[in-house]
Amino acid sequence: MFKFSLESLLRLNEQFEEQAKNKLGEATKRLNQEISAYESLNQELNALYDGLRKTSSLDSAGLQHFHNYSRLLNMNRVQQLLVVEKLRQEAGLAKAELIARKQEVQKLVRLKEKGRLKYDLLERRTEQKNLDEIALGQFVRQNMSQRRESL
Repeated sequence: MFKFSLESLLRLNEQFEEQAKNKLGEATKRLNQEISAYESLNQELNALYDGLRKTSSLDSAGLQHFHNYSRLLNMNRVQQLLVVEKLRQEAGLAKAELIARKQEVQKLVRLKEKGRLKYDLLERRTEQKNLDEIALGQFVRQNMSQRRESL
């Protein structure tokens, strides 16, 4: 029976690959949530500007309020963009880690398959050798019995 000597390492790397998949999934989910928050801030800011365009008259207090609120939204938008970029980098690192883990697992799987092929070839050769020995033994016995009969 074939036994892969690096089976425990293969299983460990498969677990690491699964962890890397989960890490990438979580990073992608967080990234999508933060992108959604960024888009919401953009929509709110656009709605604020649209509201200002539709307003025909604003007093100085209203204009000051608009200015302060738009500045706050812009600052929040910039901060949110920084968060999005940081999460993009984290997702990129998680993806790179997953790729590295997959390659390691694939390398071990190829080694295992190569070992199995060698084992199977050796088994076939051994089986063929045994069959050849049996056939040779039968041939020798038949020849000996035919010689005895002819004598």
